[in-house]
Amino acid sequence: MTSNKFKMIVFDWDATLYASSFFEVFDSANKQVSNKFASHFAKIYDAYFKVHKPKLVRGAKEVLSELRKKSIIVLYSNTREYRLRKELAYLKITNLFDYIITGSGYNVYKPDASVIIEIMRQNNIKPEEVLVVGNSANDYNLAKNIGAKICITHEITNYTFDDADYYINNLYELLKVVQ
Repeated sequence: MTSNKFKMIVFDWDATLYASSFFEVFDSANKQVSNKFASHFAKIYDAYFKVHKPKLVRGAKEVLSELRKKSIIVLYSNTREYRLRKELAYLKITNLFDYIITGSGYNVYKPDASVIIEIMRQNNIKPEEVLVVGNSANDYNLAKNIGAKICITHEITNYTFDDADYYINNLYELLKVVQ
């Protein structure tokens, strides 16, 4: 691994790497029916998957491949493991991540930093050597809970935070941030 400003980069999935708002739509619909169809998530998602194939944001594979040469790459999503694993396999990008953390798989959800802190400990990485890349308050608060830098992407959403460290309009701009 060559020298880099960040030894570990933690990515969000929805609206950061994945060009969809499926999870937000599902969660909203689930709340409207009193959380009754969450137990049927796999069936519902499989039906959705038949008509809507996953799509990455522009440049995701190239940027992840480049960053992986220099940093540990972590995917941390609050989405369900079943869905995320299916999408990663379809997109053939599972191998681009050193660690994949899902809320349902670890029973922790952002902004909980416990799993990330454990990965940092195992790899002797300091908080200032970590960059969190995301698009939401959960990602922002995750970075704050770690003591890491935060990079907010505006490719799909447009959240702003007074003290975010970096803003990018697309993933290609991330390559400049990490230099």
